[in-house]
Amino acid sequence: MFLLPGVFAFVALGLLIAFLPDRPADRAALGPFRPLDLLRSLWVNPFAHRDFGWAFPGRFLIFTGNAFKLTFGFYVITDRLGYSPTEAVSLVFTATLVVTCGSLVTATIGGWLSRPAAAQEDLRRWPR
Repeated sequence: MFLLPGVFAFVALGLLIAFLPDRPADRAALGPFRPLDLLRSLWVNPFAHRDFGWAFPGRFLIFTGNAFKLTFGFYVITDRLGYSPTEAVSLVFTATLVVTCGSLVTATIGGWLSRPAAAQEDLRRWPR
């Protein structure tokens, strides 16, 4: 059962390699590679694009908090709260399940509440 996604990926990759033609790029048209140009192409001004300015720090904090919970949760439960390691594994799983369910519920409600008419208007004008 666990090998099925890997087998599917290898088959899909094999089909992609077999049927997608690879056209080499013209090096004269590309120009020289400069790391500074690469960094400039990745920069997005958070003041000009406020949605991205809030989305990146928000996601960074959420994923950092989740990483800390998963990393140190077991140690806090065993050392500070005094549970046995067997009980701590169950509690970490339960806490992860509760956080995941809470995230799904709040994402669903937040998406439902967030400017549905404005979002639909943006989609009608896409691509700009």
